[in-house]
Amino acid sequence: MDQAQEDITRVLRQRLRLPASQEEPFNIRNMAAIQDALSSTTKILSMLLASIASISLLVGGIGIMNIMLVSVTERTREIGLRKAVGAKRRTSCPNSSSRRWSSACWRLAGILLGWGARRWSPRSPDGPRK
Repeated sequence: MDQAQEDITRVLRQRLRLPASQEEPFNIRNMAAIQDALSSTTKILSMLLASIASISLLVGGIGIMNIMLVSVTERTREIGLRKAVGAKRRTSCPNSSSRRWSSACWRLAGILLGWGARRWSPRSPDGPRK
């Protein structure tokens, strides 16, 4: 590759009739060097994006954990108060089964939505469904 660049430089200098002491008024670019620079830049940007996404997931997880802790603490006080008044186990936790069903339905909806988005996406490896 270097030999080809030198040959091109020599031919251009001859055709433009440039003396050896004069600076070249042209540039010869090597596409392999440009491709290497672009590849390294892409790798660095990918690592930066992955690190930002990791930090975002960590912060989101901590936020969800705190919300769940507050929710459990409030429910514990409420259940304790109901039991102190004399409520039975079945009546002190009436919302737990409905919460489980609601959570299961939303999880199923999320799974189906993700599957459908992948299946009918124009960039899907399978292509859009016809």
